[in-house]
Amino acid sequence: MENKTEIKVSLLKRLTNKKNFTFSIFEIVISGSFLAIFLVLSYIIKTSLPPKLNVAFEIPFFIFLGILLGWFKGPIVALLFDIVKTAATSNVFLWTPEYGIVPPLIALIAAFFIKLVHSQDIYLLIPTIMFILAIIAIFVYYWKLDDSLAKKAPKAWGNFFNKKTTLILIGSVATFITVVGTILFIIYKKTNSYKMKLAFLTLMILSFIFIIFRWFWHPIAFIRYYNRYLNRSGQDRIVEQYFFYYLNPIILKSLVSLPIYTVSLVTLIPLVNFLNNKHNYQWRLGY
Repeated sequence: MENKTEIKVSLLKRLTNKKNFTFSIFEIVISGSFLAIFLVLSYIIKTSLPPKLNVAFEIPFFIFLGILLGWFKGPIVALLFDIVKTAATSNVFLWTPEYGIVPPLIALIAAFFIKLVHSQDIYLLIPTIMFILAIIAIFVYYWKLDDSLAKKAPKAWGNFFNKKTTLILIGSVATFITVVGTILFIIYKKTNSYKMKLAFLTLMILSFIFIIFRWFWHPIAFIRYYNRYLNRSGQDRIVEQYFFYYLNPIILKSLVSLPIYTVSLVTLIPLVNFLNNKHNYQWRLGY
């Protein structure tokens, strides 16, 4: 009983530590720098890339903010990133709660999962199992899906999609994540390297978040956004009928975007974490 009480007290102290609520100069500089990069990328993608090639480049930024800034500051800054991007690239009045809840949720999930890097190795199974369950769920769902729904996609994609093609795409994404994750975990176990453990955990966090928010939630959010702002026909699009219409291209683009995001985060997070530990928590606003 005493051990459980001590654990609860320790957890409460970590959650209420003032470092979770105050920004260091390092955090302000890093957040400002990434906001600038974020806005430049937003502008380039919006003005230069056709919708067919649009990718969810925001996800790695929100994961990064959650890992760097923690469970309180990370979601707040992620939400700020999203609002500023909307105001700068389109119209702030088009900001919607369906999309608005995603940045803080991603940052929050990343912030809590990254704490496992300081835990015993057995706890690495938590994000790993969650990723496995998510990828199996969507694979089985497609497997049982009617062929007429499985091949639905915008006209720009022609007749590229069918059930077999989509299942191969899902399998390819799962294989990539499994291979990279296995390599990182083996290197970590052989070297006991903190960086490799952090890299493995980052990959699992990215993969789980990508599937949940990009594959499951994004089609639903876009359909609601379309009905609210873009629909001119007077007939709302139904989620059940258009879910796979938007999901199929997303899965295809994941073959390109997910490896890029993986390399970026797995490389960047250990570096920034090192700089954070070296320079952070010494000079804080208000001191």
